[in-house]
Amino acid sequence: MNPLYSVAEIRQIEAAGAARLPAGALMQRAGQAAANAALDLLPFSTSRARVLVLAGPGNNGGDALEAAAHLSHAGAQVAIRYFDNPRPPSPERAHALERARSSPARFVELQPEDITAAEWNLVVDGLFGIGLQRALDGAARELVLAVNALGCPVLALDVPSGLDADSGCIVGDAEGVAIRASHTVTFLGDKAGLHTCAGRDHAGLVSVNRLEVDEAAFPPASMHLNDVAFFGRNARARSHNSHKGSFGNVAVIGGARGMGGAPVLAGRAALMSGAGRVYLGFAADAPAYDSAHPELMCRNAADISFDDAVLVVGPGLGTAPAARTLLLRAIDSAQVLLADADALNLLAASPELKEQVARRAAPPVLTPHPLEAARLLGISA
Repeated sequence: MNPLYSVAEIRQIEAAGAARLPAGALMQRAGQAAANAALDLLPFSTSRARVLVLAGPGNNGGDALEAAAHLSHAGAQVAIRYFDNPRPPSPERAHALERARSSPARFVELQPEDITAAEWNLVVDGLFGIGLQRALDGAARELVLAVNALGCPVLALDVPSGLDADSGCIVGDAEGVAIRASHTVTFLGDKAGLHTCAGRDHAGLVSVNRLEVDEAAFPPASMHLNDVAFFGRNARARSHNSHKGSFGNVAVIGGARGMGGAPVLAGRAALMSGAGRVYLGFAADAPAYDSAHPELMCRNAADISFDDAVLVVGPGLGTAPAARTLLLRAIDSAQVLLADADALNLLAASPELKEQVARRAAPPVLTPHPLEAARLLGISA
């Protein structure tokens, strides 16, 4: 069911798994898993494949060194751009470095311009993992920018370097950079940050390798990646002896002047999701019909009953006094209420509206994006 784990949980899983295994086994397994994933991405004979491996100063770099050794023994032409750690390395990373040095792989001091000028069939990113706390700068930053300018596949190990594995934000925000990978093989458990925010653009295709760690080491997951299995049971075959009135009503309330497209898009989504009748209530003048889906019923919002349909309030609603009046009508209704977009902005700006929403017999469904959520919670985004 695609469980997702936080960085703190992954640390716990790693510690529990390592306690049951010989020293260094997890890094060796991660290196083998990374090499297997890399071999699947090589476009032709392994012996002609030119692979650049970026090995950072931490244990993520140790995974990359293990992978480099496996790839070079498999016949690939492996070049390792290695970053040393001024602090003593972990024993498993030291052993990984020894294995890489004794393999056919070459350690090279490539500059960013050398990387962009060369032909590569694959880049393996093992610069930084889930422990990164600050924006990449200096040589690491320039190296990431050079890799992002390449046209070949890029395989990130565990998490693309520079990406926050929990939030999916680039570490350092506007000042940071992150590897833009075509593929990510993530270890032990999947991470939320690979599937949200900038992670969607930087992680590419994500595969999970649990490194054969025993199930007992994994805590119950508090998050899951969405999957058809979670809602597929609600998609039932419809009877032939049915009609649009058999499948419920939805009323979308929004569409202030200049923002009429928002309720139309929401209404189309309601149709595609299975609603029988969909009404579009416009705060401004209603169009005659939607040419793409003329079955949508377009009306002025003031003329729509708020007691006969599931209510979706907010798309393109605006924040004028008339919009507030429409939101109050929806809050006072006994129908199911989903508040989105400008309905959330009106709620955030009015303690009175928040109190009225809290007193509803059926709590509303709120669908904020991060900035709208921040406004509702009174915090920064």
